[in-house]
Order: sequence, then structure tokens, then C-alpha cells
Amino acid sequence: LRLRTLSHTRMVIDPTSALPALSLPTLDLTHLDPEAAQQSMVDSFQNLSQDLDPQQPGGIMTARWVLRPQAPTLLLLVIHHFAIDGVSWRILMEDLATCTLTPGAVLPARTMSLRAWTESLAQQGTEGTRRGEQALWLSQLQGAQALPCDHTILPEENTLGSSAHVGGQLSQADTQRLLRAPAVYHGAINDVLLTALGMALTQWSRERYQHTLGDPLVALEGHGRETDEDLTRTLGWLTSLFPLRLRLGQLDWSTPEAPGYALRQIKEDLRALPDKGIGYGVLRHFDPHSKQLFDEYPQPQIVLNYLGQFNEENKKDNPNNSDQQIESWMFDQGGLTACQDDDKRQRMQLLDINAMIDPEGCLRFGLAYCKHAHDEQSALALANAFTQSLI
Repeated sequence: LRLRTLSHTRMVIDPTSALPALSLPTLDLTHLDPEAAQQSMVDSFQNLSQDLDPQQPGGIMTARWVLRPQAPTLLLLVIHHFAIDGVSWRILMEDLATCTLTPGAVLPARTMSLRAWTESLAQQGTEGTRRGEQALWLSQLQGAQALPCDHTILPEENTLGSSAHVGGQLSQADTQRLLRAPAVYHGAINDVLLTALGMALTQWSRERYQHTLGDPLVALEGHGRETDEDLTRTLGWLTSLFPLRLRLGQLDWSTPEAPGYALRQIKEDLRALPDKGIGYGVLRHFDPHSKQLFDEYPQPQIVLNYLGQFNEENKKDNPNNSDQQIESWMFDQGGLTACQDDDKRQRMQLLDINAMIDPEGCLRFGLAYCKHAHDEQSALALANAFTQSLI
């Protein structure tokens, strides 16, 4: 949270002595009725990102203390994505609870610093440490087909301002069944989500566009912390991003065994990736020899990011327990969200899927798409196919 940007590619971490005192203005909404207070709070939150100035010391974060009518007090925190990821938000929540709810408590010992970790990755690139993985990553990209679109566009047309959103949600019962599925195959939740996505893309391509997609190429976001180094309490944007071919093209989907076979195949392919994909980013961005090779191949046009479960440890057995507030810090209304961004910023993929388990125990996902490339009905068809594949 002491991060400061010098340019789009250079950042520094200021010493504590260089930071100004944190300002925490109060937003008092107690004079409003609950509905009006909620809307006022949302409007204030959406405008908070205007207070960020990542080029100034301490400008990577801003906050508000919100007093609400007939509801617990809220702390609104807006932190630039340069400085935080989903895992870091959990660490921050734990530290807030430790500092405010446990008198005399001391925070756990720090782990590897963000500076040391980034220097380690850069060193791996310059020394060619990951070049043994080069053939594996190139094999993920070679021969991949482009996703079918309703309209052909230039890459520069795929901006944040041209994006729109659809989504889907599972019931609590369906979510619980989904979460039990990995144990049956000795796998993880990403295995199930990727299998469902691969099935959905194959069906969507065939039924919507009369196109055989073959083995879909997707990008998968990971924690970026799967390493021998201890990063369990490191704050920062450590996310990894890597391509994965979903080898589903030869499956006969008319047979009942096909989904189970697909899941086992994807599980094995994921397990074969060293360090859960960290090496791809090192080769793609830090190794000058390998970067040229990857530039010659098309990149994935769809990305999947599973954010995990939020607030599950804070849920009470009695969901109607409104008078007895839980003495802990919780994400409000399902967790993380985004504030304003530059509409002209170019998006990396045509389709972005972000999924999470909300505080009610339901899996929900958002699908962002480019309006110039896909019509709304096409995006809805893919979201519905993904939902049905998850069930």
C-alpha cells in the first residue's frame, strides 16, 4: 500500500516516513431513510476512485467511514489494482480484524516483500531460468482457433468503454453440489469451472455459429503465489495469467461419460503446468529471447478468473439474526467491486468471466464482452450455456 507509479511500467515502494497521514472523512447518512442512504453510499463509492493519485506518495488508496441508518458502520476502501489482488484483500481483512477486535494483538510476521518477489521474477527472466518450459507454453497456443464473433473488429476497438456485462448464478444447493464435485475426481474447483467453460464454449460455438471450435484456448488467472517462497502474507498484485488448451474437441458429447472424461483430462493438463503457470508470465514479459517467440502466436480471447469464497467463515447458522451483529469485518453485499476506469483502456480479451461464491453460498459470475464483437443475445447464450454446464 506504499506503492507509487513512476510510469506505466515502473513503480517504487516509498518508505513509511514519506507517506502522508491517512485521511478518513466521515460520510454521515443517518438522517436518510435506508433506501436513500444506500444509494448515496453507492454514489459516493463510485466517485472515490477520483481521489486516487498513484503517482503521489500515499495516493494508491483512499477511504471513507460511513454511518448508516439502522445498519452497521461501513469502511469504504478503494485501492488501486496496481497494489492489491483478491488474496491481498483477504489478508487485509484479517489484519483489520486483528487490530480492531483483539486488544493488544500483534500482527503475524511479514513474509517475502513485493519488491523482493518482483526482483526474483525479473531475475528468472534475464537469466533464462524458465526456458525449459518454452515448448510446453508454445504448444498451448499453436493451432488454436479464434472465437466466433458476430462482427469483425480491430484490436483497438475492444476498449473498456465498448464492453457490456451479463451474468449468471447458481442456487445454494447447486453450488454445494458443484463444490463437492472436485473431491470425486481428486481435483480442484478450477478443474470443474474450466470443464464447464469448455463444454459451454463448444456448445455455444456449434449452436450459435454452426462452428466447430475444436480445443478451446482460454486464459486462466491464478494467485501467482504457488512457489517455494513464502508469499502467504504479501500484499500486492501477484496474479498470474497463462494460456491453456481445453482438449475437448475429440469428445463425443452424446455419451454420459464425456463430462467426467473431460474433467479428468483438464485436471491432468493443469497439473502438468510447472508452478501453476507462473513461468509463462516470466517468459512472456521478462525473458527477451522468449518474448519474441510468443509474440508470433495468437493469445487467448477469453479469460476465467475464480475469486474464491468470501465471508463464508463469518456466516451464522441463523440467517435472520439481524439484531445480533457479527463482531468481525465482512465484505458488504458480496465482496469486491470496481470503481471508475478509463473508457479508452484497451481490454486484453474479448470475453472476461469472473466467478465467486458470495456470502449467501451461491456461485455467481459476470461475463464482460465487447459490444462491437458480440451481440447481447450471443453473450447471454454463452452465459446460459455456462450456467447449465455448471449444473
